[in-house]
Amino acid sequence: MIKAILIEKEIIWEVEVDEKNFLQSCYKLIGCDLIEVAVDLGNDTIYVDEEGFCKEPEFLFHVIGYPQPFAGRGLVVGYNAHADKHIDTHLSVQNVRDIVRYV
Repeated sequence: MIKAILIEKEIIWEVEVDEKNFLQSCYKLIGCDLIEVAVDLGNDTIYVDEEGFCKEPEFLFHVIGYPQPFAGRGLVVGYNAHADKHIDTHLSVQNVRDIVRYV
């Protein structure tokens, strides 16, 4: 399992992503059928619902330093570019709280 952080409506908490079924696990946690990389934080990535704005999202959030808001849940996962694999996030829940703002 991979340690990740889920951004929900007014709640940010630690979750686990199934490494063997990464996409399906992300879909379930985010609540969608299609994900996209929203923010590249270097060693971490925030995934969101690619079709979030096509739905009626419960909430919007944005990440400090990135002007575009995102609709619905976000999932922060670590990424090792050299090995081309997802790994535990390098961020803490507090780190994510510090950079996320709800719209």
